[in-house]
Formats: sequence, structure tokens, C-alpha cells
Amino acid sequence: MESQKPSIQSLVNVIKKEILPNMGSRSFLSPSPYDTAWEELVDKNQCYPLLSYLEALPPTYKISHDTILKHLDSDGSLFQSPSATSSAYLATGNEECLAYLQSLASNCASNGVPSLYIVDEELTKLSMVYQLVRLGLTEYFDQEKDEILAQIYRASSLMLPDEHQLEKARTFSKKFLEKIVFGGMRDESIISSSHCRMIEHELGLPWMARLDHLEHRMWLEEKDACVLWMGKFSSHRSSLVHNQDIVQLAVQNFVLRQSVYRMELDVVKGWSEKTGLSKMGFGREKTVYSYFAVASSVSLPYNSDVRVMVAKSAIIITVADDFFDMEGSLEDLEKLTDAVRRWDGEGLRGHAKTLFEALDDIVADFRVKCFKQLGKDIKKNLQHIWGETFHSWLMEAKWSRSGGAPETPEYLDVGIMSIAAHILVLPSSCLVSPTTPLHHLWSNPYQPITKLLMVITRLLNDIQSYSKEEKQGKLNFVLLYLKENPEANIEDSIKFVQLLLDQLKKEFLQHVLNRLCDLPEPSRRLHLGCLKVFHMFFNSSNRYDSDTDMLHDIQKALVVPPQVPKLKPLRPLPEQPESKPRVLVTKSLSGKFGLKCFPRKSFIGYRMSYQTGSVNRWEEMYKSSSFKLYFA
Repeated sequence: MESQKPSIQSLVNVIKKEILPNMGSRSFLSPSPYDTAWEELVDKNQCYPLLSYLEALPPTYKISHDTILKHLDSDGSLFQSPSATSSAYLATGNEECLAYLQSLASNCASNGVPSLYIVDEELTKLSMVYQLVRLGLTEYFDQEKDEILAQIYRASSLMLPDEHQLEKARTFSKKFLEKIVFGGMRDESIISSSHCRMIEHELGLPWMARLDHLEHRMWLEEKDACVLWMGKFSSHRSSLVHNQDIVQLAVQNFVLRQSVYRMELDVVKGWSEKTGLSKMGFGREKTVYSYFAVASSVSLPYNSDVRVMVAKSAIIITVADDFFDMEGSLEDLEKLTDAVRRWDGEGLRGHAKTLFEALDDIVADFRVKCFKQLGKDIKKNLQHIWGETFHSWLMEAKWSRSGGAPETPEYLDVGIMSIAAHILVLPSSCLVSPTTPLHHLWSNPYQPITKLLMVITRLLNDIQSYSKEEKQGKLNFVLLYLKENPEANIEDSIKFVQLLLDQLKKEFLQHVLNRLCDLPEPSRRLHLGCLKVFHMFFNSSNRYDSDTDMLHDIQKALVVPPQVPKLKPLRPLPEQPESKPRVLVTKSLSGKFGLKCFPRKSFIGYRMSYQTGSVNRWEEMYKSSSFKLYFA
């Protein structure tokens, strides 16, 4: 692990010095309407040289006029590319290039296709940030990321309450993507198999159910994932985010995280065995599941203490919940609940004693770590939060064994405590936000974002567990709603809960994205990570209770290195055999084939990355604006 650190740091330095400062729009250009319409007329088996991307080459590529003119085709085009030919004409003023462009425009309906389109330079910067985020590299570029995002309003794809237009757009785009993937609209010349897999991923797994660490791996392993837009001729443009240094950094960072995660998992497994929680002989043994979920959920570089402590808490929650559900007698459960309330394990025996001692150990560990960072003792906070959770488990056990059925509001009051999501985020918030006052992190009553998390996670669990819990005689919100609404069937009850969940998740995201919230960003991200874990476990089934469903994901997250496809470089300029040179005539842009041939209304501003006399004349004629227009 240590040997990888210098290599990672050197790659970070290269990217900061050579890539980010030179980031510009021309390295991210998408295909022009001309190129898109012209694709079908071009041999798709050709491999085009770098000069065919003349309009997208950065200023560092010094290409002479003679080189451009030597590679013109007989019809005046540069590799049959309208965008490259346009750039060739601007650079050389060659009238054969212009004749080709005029012929192309005259053959298009509706007065031709606009040869220029708007590119917002801030979008290219945001695109780079997006690439760094989805490859899991933002921890190395915090300053650069913040500088970029400070200039950009991040239009989120996450729907908030009352965003009806976005709801319509989502419905439309979903139907269209489904037609592409499943309805026979696939065209390999336009949409590659890799892009189809990405579309299937977007449609098949909700964003809220995705774990960041596994998402980073998926983007690394998709051969087209590091390319922002499809380029001309159904191949892909070279771009800064295709840079091998970034890919190499992402791979090494992922492998480094895997090694750290495996060491931390060994620590958690050792603690689980030492306390006896992994050897209880009943219920679910979820030590590996718990740590995997915590480590993979969020990409922020939280320290080892946070991951380990949250994983230990999740293990205690699972074992204690099973003990109250299936193992302990009502007398044992009452004694254990009272012991936690008093925080005194005297007189406990067997499993109850094991649970209390493990709980006392983790609370003591949390107290020490938080005191070092906050300078405050959170003993009472920890004992209170665990005490109310054990009390909720006892209430549910009494309901189940007595056959009683509370009304849904009373059930939720208890159920949002027994799901124990607040135990996973509140103590750990003290570690990730040590400078924030304790009463902001851990208020009474709980902050709205915490209460929403508790309700949503309870409903997510209930909507996937109602069948099992009905057989066990346990209460469940889906079943209670069905009982209170005799005219409804089980499908109606599920639909009601799903609609309720959709609304609650939108409200939750409002709090996550609201910087005016009392909770600092690291704590809000912890809340989001916790919800994503629950959503992952209960998205389409109860994966947490399965002994095999998660094994493949665990291997990919913690053990198996990513398999990254090699990127193919563009073919260099071809060597031309010596032949009799053609006589090429170059005229001024103000001559016979001048700007009058193009509709002036289609131009807003212009800027070229390389300077020529022709370009200088254009810049004098057209004013610049906040948007830049580029040939493509």
C-alpha cells in the first residue's frame, strides 16, 4: 500500500499541472449536425487520422497550411468531414473547401443545417468534475473542484417536491431509452454496445440504490465510460478525460482503497469474534455485509474510525434485532432493555450479557474518539439513543407475541426507532464534523433530515419484508395499511407505500442539498450514504437477509482489481506517396466565396484556438459573448 502512494501523488501532480489548467471547450466538442447526418455516407471500417479532428485540436498542435492542403480530397473536403473542412477553410481560405461546404449546405433542406453551435465553457469544466466524481478521485482535487463549482449552478437530476416539469422530462426520457434498449431501435453505428449497457444500468438501478465505490468500478471497466460525447464517424473523440494519467490514477486509487478496506474488515471481523457476536448461534451473521455496505456507500474520504465504528454498530443492531425477534424470552428482553436503560449489565446471562458487553465496548470506544475531537463527553447521548432503540425492539416483541395491532401512526413512532438508522449516522457525525457544535449534530427532537431518514428506511424495509413478517406474525406497515383499508388489496397497499416513499425521498434530498441546514455537509452526506445502503439492500428484494445475493458485489468491492480496457490511440497522419502536386488556389474570405454564403443570424460569437489572418478578420466582424461558437 505504501509503495503506491508516491505513484498516486505523482499522477495527481501531473493532472493538476498539465490537464486541469488547460481544460477548454475544444477538447470536449460533440458532433455537429453535419457530421451526424453525414455518418451514413462514410465507410465505417475506416480508422481516421488525427487531422480529421482538425476543429478539435488544441493550440499545442501546430499544423501547417501545406499539411492541411496536402490531405484535401478531390471534392475539397478534409477526410469527408464538414467540421474539419470548415476549420481547414478558416485556416487556409482555400476555395475548394468552401465549394464543398456550399454544395453540402445547398443539398440540405430548410436552408441548410447550421454549421455552428453553442458551447458553454463552464459546461466543459463541470464535465471534468463529473468525470473525477464518478471515478472516485475528488478527494485529490477538492480545491480545483470547488473553484469550478463556485462558477456553476449545479442543475441536479434529482427531483425535489413540485418539480413537475422535471417529472415529465424523466418520464419521456425513460420511455425513449427503453425503446432504444428494448424496442429494437438499437443501431451499432450510433449507439455502441458499451453505451447500451450504461443505458440499461441507468434504467435498471435507481441512483439512490447505487453504492459509490461500485459505481467507480463500473465506470472504470466500461470501455466508453471515459468519453463524454460520441464523436464523428461513430468513433470517439480524443478528450482530456480520456487521458491515460486520469485512468491510471483512478485504477491505483481504487486498488489502494480495496487494500485499506480489507485491513479494516479484518479489524471488524476480529472484534465480532472477540465479543462473541459472530458466534451467537441464531439469526443473521452479517459482519462482512455490514462493513461492505459502510465502506462502499459514500466516496468521501472518511477516516478508518468512522467506517469501523459504523460497521460495528450495524452488527450489534442486526444481532440484537434477531435476539428480540426470535431468540430471547420476554423476561430476557425486558431485563436486557432495563440494563441498557440503566447502563448496568449486572445480572444478565447468556446472549443478553454478550450483547450488553459488546454494546458497552463500542460506546466506550465512541466516547474516547469523540472526546479527542470534540472535547466533550457524549456518553449520555449514546446511552439515550441505544436505550430508546432497545425499548422499541421490546415494544415490537410484545405486539408480536400478544397478537395486538397498533394503528399505523403508533406503529411508525416505534418502527422508525427500531430500524436504528439514526444510530448509524448521529454518533459518526461527531467524528466527521468535529468543529460543529454538538447540539447542531444531535438535537432533540432530531433534525428533519434525520427523522426523514428514519421513516424512509423503515418503509423500505417493510415494503420488501411484509411477506416474511406476515408468516412470522410480526407487524409491518404494508400489512397494517391493508388491515385499516379493507377495500384495498396487497398491490394497493404496496403502491400507497411506494408513492409515500417517492414524496419522502424528494423532501429528504431537499435537506441533503440545502446548505442552510444546520447539519454540515459531511453529516448530510452520511445521511445520504445510509439511505443509499438501505435502498440497495431493499430495492427490489430483501438482499440483506440473503446469504448469497451480495457475494459478487463484495468480491468486486473488496477483492478483485478492476479490469480496465486499454484505450486505442488515434492513428497518426498517413504518409502520402509522392505525386504530382495539385495546384490549389487560396483566396481571401472577403472574395467571391465570402461570409454572405452563410446566414449571419446563425452566428453569435466566435473564437478559434489557433490564430490566422482569416480568423483575425472574423473576430473583428463578430462580437464575443458569454457563449462561444465553434465549428464541429
